[in-house]
Amino acid sequence: MTHSCVVTCTVQLIVKCKASDTNTVHIDNIKSMLKGAPLRVEEAAALLHWAAQIGNITVITAVLKEFPESRNYRCKAAGGWTALHIAAAQGHLATVRHLVEKQQVNLGVRDNKGQLAVSVTSSFEIST
Repeated sequence: MTHSCVVTCTVQLIVKCKASDTNTVHIDNIKSMLKGAPLRVEEAAALLHWAAQIGNITVITAVLKEFPESRNYRCKAAGGWTALHIAAAQGHLATVRHLVEKQQVNLGVRDNKGQLAVSVTSSFEIST
């Protein structure tokens, strides 16, 4: 499969998922497509960002297992946001916690406007 085909097909599956999906055919297909896929870091990061958008921790874990270098990738098309910025802006507290505690994303990454992920948070409060 070509890079663009893997990305397109995987994004379509991610969009069909819900945040709570963990044992569906979609998740299994996503994991199998990612395993050994010849993706560039920006392509893997795009998948990670889609998963953060819906708050699906299972997909985030699968992407980062295969492509750990996409962990702190800043998406140029999204104002330099990382998966953490996206999850925070969407109010996915469990996803934010997972990214920080389990996936060790960098809390200090700033977007193109100089904002940290905590700055774009809209629907929950982060306490220290």
